[in-house]
Amino acid sequence: MLATADAALVIGDPALRVRLKVDALSAKQPAGHGCCGGDESEHPVAGVDMLFVYDVAQQWREMTGKPSVLAVWAGRRDVVTPEVVADFLASREYGLANLGEIARAQP
Repeated sequence: MLATADAALVIGDPALRVRLKVDALSAKQPAGHGCCGGDESEHPVAGVDMLFVYDVAQQWREMTGKPSVLAVWAGRRDVVTPEVVADFLASREYGLANLGEIARAQP
């Protein structure tokens, strides 16, 4: 998509992969030259020689000074029973308690 479109919103693991490649290439460039000079085989996106990467959460914090929320659990009142709420809360607590293990298992 990035090779044919003027712009794209990339989220999740594909966005992280592009960001890591951009950061690695930027580290090789002289200060202020950004991405993506050098060997075309190292470009984060094949066929794209100029790439601007923005972290939405970082941009939000810089613009507002406030924290960002990138996900929300929501449901209709008729389906969000106490059991569903308990399951979501248990899932959150498990995730927070095991964050390091989860991150290592799902890089």
